[in-house]
Amino acid sequence: MAYYRDLTPCDYFHGKGLTAVGWLEPEHAFEAGPVPPPFLDALRRLLAFPWFPFGMAGPHQCGFCKSVYGSENLLVPGAYELYASPAMILHYIEVHQYRPPQVFQEAVLACPATHTKAYFDRIEGSRFLAACEKICPGLRGYHAKASRRFQDMRDSIS
Repeated sequence: MAYYRDLTPCDYFHGKGLTAVGWLEPEHAFEAGPVPPPFLDALRRLLAFPWFPFGMAGPHQCGFCKSVYGSENLLVPGAYELYASPAMILHYIEVHQYRPPQVFQEAVLACPATHTKAYFDRIEGSRFLAACEKICPGLRGYHAKASRRFQDMRDSIS
C-alpha cells in the first residue's frame, strides 16, 4: 500500500481533491492514542458498506503485524475536503493504536450512511466525484441499489 502523511493530498487514485487519512506504513511515525467509542462505532458503520468508485487489484497486508488483509477504501466528506482512507484504518486504530486527526473523526461522526442521497449530496461538489462520473455515469444509482440489496440480505440474516 502507498504511504501518505495524514491530511496531505492523496493522488493514489489519480483523482484530484482527495485528502489522505490512515495510509500507514511501518517506516513512518503516526499519531497514537485512544479514540472515542462513538467515533469507532460510526467508522464501523461506514465500513460495513464503503462506497468507492474503483475496485483495487488485490489485497494489502498490514505492514505492522502481517496478519490482516484489506482491499477496500472509504470516502468521507468533510466540511471542506473529501477524505480517502483505506478500510484497514479500523485495524490500525483497534490493533496498532493509530489515532486519526480530530478533523477526520468529526467528519466520520457527521457522515451519512454511504448508500443515502445525503452522502452523495455531501460529496457532490468534489472534483474527484465529478471525474469519476465522467468515466462511469450512474455511479450513485448503482451503489445505492447494491447497498439496499446488501442491507436487505443482512437484515434477513439477523
